[in-house]
Amino acid sequence: MNYKVGWLFDQQILALTHFTPAITPEEFQAIVTQTQAYLQSVRQPFHVLIDNRQIGDSNVVDLDMVMQAFPALNHAQLRWIVMILPEPIKHTAAQRVIQRQAEIQLIYVETLEQALAHLQQVDPTLDLNQQDQAFFRQP
Repeated sequence: MNYKVGWLFDQQILALTHFTPAITPEEFQAIVTQTQAYLQSVRQPFHVLIDNRQIGDSNVVDLDMVMQAFPALNHAQLRWIVMILPEPIKHTAAQRVIQRQAEIQLIYVETLEQALAHLQQVDPTLDLNQQDQAFFRQP
């Protein structure tokens, strides 16, 4: 598989990562379907981490586009979307403003470490020791 979707932290952070610079339309549809399945059981506030480090495209997806592409993210319990920018443009993360729609906010970061630090700051219940350590390893 060229991607992975799942709980990085059980019922707290749903993560998506790519293992190749591009995914097919069929893979994208599978990602949307898997995201919907994971979110059906969520009953508490949660966050989404989108890891775009490997993506070959240097276009930045804004919050409106994320919400259109992933309708399941229009979830009453979603609080933050943290997006790690692709390597070629990661240096622009700090210049980008935090976007907001109702209770949902999106922030861009350069690294996984920055993403986790932000999530721990906004959600003090997050225990970094509970992270799925194998999540970002390609199967």
